[in-house]
Amino acid sequence: MTSTVSQEEVVSLITKAVTDVSNTKVAGITPETKLADLNLDSLAAMEILMKVESDLKSATGNKSLSLPDNLLSESSTVHELAIAVYGHVTGGA
Repeated sequence: MTSTVSQEEVVSLITKAVTDVSNTKVAGITPETKLADLNLDSLAAMEILMKVESDLKSATGNKSLSLPDNLLSESSTVHELAIAVYGHVTGGA
């Protein structure tokens, strides 16, 4: 059985993943934070995406959930990334 997550929960998961991988303080990350301003290399970007994917699998119970690699590169802010991830998870993307 799978459950759904809210867009706010997705923002929270992304914020946590970004802070964990980039060693940035949570207070420094807002939905308006530009991903480019975080100076993430490609390895860090993939780590963030994998962490978000793993956390979403746990939160939803959907073990087959897979996020496309291009979600980060096609998003300019944390909020845009959250919208893209949420749309993918809920079937809206």
